[in-house]
Amino acid sequence: MPAAHPPAAHREAQLTAMAAEVLAAWGWRDAALRLIKHRENAVFEAALNGQRRALRLHRQGYHGDAELRSELQWMQALTEAGIEVPRPIPAHSGALFVSREFPGAPGPVPGAVGWFSGDRKAS
Repeated sequence: MPAAHPPAAHREAQLTAMAAEVLAAWGWRDAALRLIKHRENAVFEAALNGQRRALRLHRQGYHGDAELRSELQWMQALTEAGIEVPRPIPAHSGALFVSREFPGAPGPVPGAVGWFSGDRKAS
């Protein structure tokens, strides 16, 4: 019988599997994933062909679609105005985020933004 995973390790593995599955919406199926932070959202670094991007799995029900769309549109507007913020990256469908159901787990709402290098601050 396999050893039981601690709850945190199990949740991290579950989130990583979800992130790997939704990468196809952006055409990043073969990207390497690394979990950066998990609080309200799970934030992953997705690296592929020398490019780094951030993939966020928004906790379902924490914010509605209109709030997520507004945040990403605001980030787009800031980028277009020349202000350096992570640039939203639309999925192949053109959507700023996608909805996805996962068996046995509440589906997170994935969205992607460009990688923004900086210094890590304590949280």
